[in-house]
Amino acid sequence: MKIKVGIVEDDREVRENWVKVLNAHPKLKCVAACESGEIALKQFSDCRPDVVLMDINLQKMSGIQCTALLKEFLPKTHVLMVTIYSNNNSIFE
Repeated sequence: MKIKVGIVEDDREVRENWVKVLNAHPKLKCVAACESGEIALKQFSDCRPDVVLMDINLQKMSGIQCTALLKEFLPKTHVLMVTIYSNNNSIFE
């Protein structure tokens, strides 16, 4: 059984590369790749990923805000925050 992975990343190239990497692994399957938190919340309610790769710095809703809402209806889904920030002050909201 494959692990279902969802992606929330607003950079199209990065998002598409994550999909390729994940789908190349025999035990992983990308079930949704979304460019915003708003879209992710809608799509993830249907595909119910086991793990989500979540960008912190999204346009409207931050990855941290999206994670809080996601955990309300998918509490067992694991969320891995993905960021290019090296300063911890930029990570914590």
